[in-house]
Amino acid sequence: NIPFDCNETELQKLFEKFGKVLQVYIPIDSTLCRPKGFAYITFESPSHAVEALNNLDGHSFKGRVIHIIPAKELPRLEGNDEITSYKTKKIIENKKNLGNQHPEWNSLFLGSKATANILCQKLNISKEHLLKGDEIPVTAAVRLAVGETDIVKETKKFLINNGVCLDAFNKVNTEKSTDTLIAKNLPAGTTAKELFEFIQSNLHTDDTYCMPNVILPPYGVTAIIAFGNKNEAKKAFK
Repeated sequence: NIPFDCNETELQKLFEKFGKVLQVYIPIDSTLCRPKGFAYITFESPSHAVEALNNLDGHSFKGRVIHIIPAKELPRLEGNDEITSYKTKKIIENKKNLGNQHPEWNSLFLGSKATANILCQKLNISKEHLLKGDEIPVTAAVRLAVGETDIVKETKKFLINNGVCLDAFNKVNTEKSTDTLIAKNLPAGTTAKELFEFIQSNLHTDDTYCMPNVILPPYGVTAIIAFGNKNEAKKAFK
């Protein structure tokens, strides 16, 4: 019976009085694009969860009397040799290993194919002319490298002008956003309208209220997609 307008931060503050909260999850109604009126709170310690239940059940929160009940834990595949296949175990193991690593990733990197397509559109020339032109005595690799540098420079300028902090892309220990995604390797020339329609069709909704804000730099190969809440972002990511 939680209010429809409450968010994860408010619930976090309410429940963390009784112990460390690992996660707050508010399910969203995909049809109405609003919270369903209940939430899952995961504590680090079972005793803290019990304490929260005893103290908050029947508590008034933002004008509503909330009801607290223990959640039913879903069965886990991990460690169950009878129902877990070797492939599933390897996937779980790989995810754990990846979670302990912090690989650096250049969000603005462009592949040679994308670079070539963008340069051809920008200069209005054929790909053959771009890669084999005799006007400039340099190799195709050099042409693409110089072209990529210019494209990345323009992209950085666009992102900065739109309030994006570029340093955040390279900070290894920075906490990841829960409601914003980065889409890479989009076809050269992708428009914001095309990306918007693609997201809309995959989220299976016609309600523009549920749709994110899309920041699409020139040439349309990388986009920043900011959702209204982390549940929609998680759904889109999957």
